[in-house]
Amino acid sequence: MKAEGRYASDGIFDFEMNTMAIWRRGLGLRQGVISLFAFLLFAAQLPGAETPGPFGPDAVLIVSESGKQEIRLSYSGVFPLKVLSAIEDGLRVEIVTEIVIRRKSGFFLFRDSVFASFAISRGIRYDLIESRYSITDEKSGGILYFTSRNRFLSALAAEIAYPIDAARKFERGAGYYAEARVMLRVGKLYPPFSFLPIISHTSSWVRSPEYLP
Repeated sequence: MKAEGRYASDGIFDFEMNTMAIWRRGLGLRQGVISLFAFLLFAAQLPGAETPGPFGPDAVLIVSESGKQEIRLSYSGVFPLKVLSAIEDGLRVEIVTEIVIRRKSGFFLFRDSVFASFAISRGIRYDLIESRYSITDEKSGGILYFTSRNRFLSALAAEIAYPIDAARKFERGAGYYAEARVMLRVGKLYPPFSFLPIISHTSSWVRSPEYLP
């Protein structure tokens, strides 16, 4: 009977030891997961670790040069991979920058009014035979060619200036600001759906600081 009691107590002791070992392994695993999560969270906050956002306006300004007003735009971000792939597969891409200039109402209950609106359109194409990229200004018809992808992307992100119609007269004492966004349109379907792009991407609106004439 004593032997049976000894074996029973040994079994309980072994069970407890096994339970403790499993608990310690589980605790170690949880601590490892927490440590990994903390490391990833820390790494995401390191300088230069941020993932670039989608291509779009980075800053927009209303400036006055020699008595004439113009819009200045800079861009940042990256093309969605599917858009870049479409370009290099030979599909035509249209980059449209929409710009809206608003006049501040001066009273919070009234909406700001639209002072002017226009769009800057550029056509993008990759020539599979010549192995080069082209950027076409849809308004002037001017074309820039690039054999390097990096130079091509840098040219798309370069700052541009767009004159504001001189017929639009800014009123002194009033406040104005501009908003801009970018739309990417890739390819077109066949009729009757030719007005629809195959792929499209629209950025968020970016607002300028207030402009006082």
